[in-house]
Amino acid sequence: MPTSADLKDEQTRWLVEILGWDASLGLSIVRPGLPEEAKVHGELAYSRGIDIRGRLVAPKSHSDKAIRVWLSPSPLRYWAGPEALDEVGQFNPYDTPKNGSDFDATILIPEDSLTYAVVSLGSAWRYIHIWTLDPFPRASIARVSFSQDVHPNLEPWIRGEASGLF
Repeated sequence: MPTSADLKDEQTRWLVEILGWDASLGLSIVRPGLPEEAKVHGELAYSRGIDIRGRLVAPKSHSDKAIRVWLSPSPLRYWAGPEALDEVGQFNPYDTPKNGSDFDATILIPEDSLTYAVVSLGSAWRYIHIWTLDPFPRASIARVSFSQDVHPNLEPWIRGEASGLF
């Protein structure tokens, strides 16, 4: 089981194989203090996202460990301008597994890309490539990409024969 101390100098690139996923939608009555962007028609709270179950393929030191990845739609104002975020998500190890996972990640996606993500998960995407910036326990995700296949030039990294810093 990884601990925060074990991961302080970990590679900054991760490869996740997508094993399954579920799209979620939550509706409830608004509670005081709920942010405006979570409200629909004034009195209804609304949330949605994609819950992905996966396993780490690389780096080799963490291969076969379970990970949960949450794709969370974010309002456009968080992608540009004064409220722009300096990360596209977070990547965290669990000191003790939670819900069968050793790691979790939250990836923010533009709201208008949610439909594209659902279609692509159902038809093409099999891998998530994640690049982190900071040391653990809470690493900022700087870059994310999704793919159907793994490029052959990544095979030495997956086998543990090369660095993942490319």
